[in-house]
Amino acid sequence: MRKEMIDLIRYLKKLGYLKDPRIEAAMMELDRADFVSSEVRDRAYEDIAF
Repeated sequence: MRKEMIDLIRYLKKLGYLKDPRIEAAMMELDRADFVSSEVRDRAYEDIAF
């Protein structure tokens, strides 16, 4: 999980969407895969809408 989340955070920062360090810290604390259905869990770290 850690590498995929770091890659997503870098991507969002590069695009200018992620600017608040508190949001970045929260994203590192939570596993994004816990918030999506099992059918799309393998794509949890992509920047797409589910």
